[in-house]
Amino acid sequence: GTLAMRFLKLEGRKAAGWVAICSAIAAILSFINAFVGCHSTLTTLGQNLDSKMSLTYPCMSTCGCEQMPMFPVCDKLGTVFYSPCHAGCPLTPTEIFKFINPNEGIQGNIFKNCSCVTSDDMEASRQFCSTQECEQKALLYFLFMALGGMIGGMGVTPGVLILLRSVPPMHRSISLGFNGF
Repeated sequence: GTLAMRFLKLEGRKAAGWVAICSAIAAILSFINAFVGCHSTLTTLGQNLDSKMSLTYPCMSTCGCEQMPMFPVCDKLGTVFYSPCHAGCPLTPTEIFKFINPNEGIQGNIFKNCSCVTSDDMEASRQFCSTQECEQKALLYFLFMALGGMIGGMGVTPGVLILLRSVPPMHRSISLGFNGF
């Protein structure tokens, strides 16, 4: 903002115009961010499944999934399940212990012989859940946020100088307080 004021010789109305333009561009970039989104694994839980699918579906009836914590996994076709247990995967006592104690590391496991999985290999894993779309959208979101912050910040110095020049000396402290508020 200071460099823009110096090189563009912004004073008075020009400075106010600069502040308005910077604020408008920052607002537009923030508004665009409202439309940058992706389909996460959590929002697709239960999609592409039979509408009668529930936590007690027959393919998982013998699994005892009532106490299983949320650990979304996908099959190779992209169908998302609440947990390996809800995908009908038989779990060993060691794997169940790893779910109860998350520090034990179950992230990369591929669960086999899952009876609710629709792909031919009957496997489910977190590795099969797509994250590429969300990674690209996250970069775009942070780019717009950074640009909006930088451009919006370029209007702060001219805005404060306009405020100090347009307010009588006895009211400057309170006007700066309200400006910061």
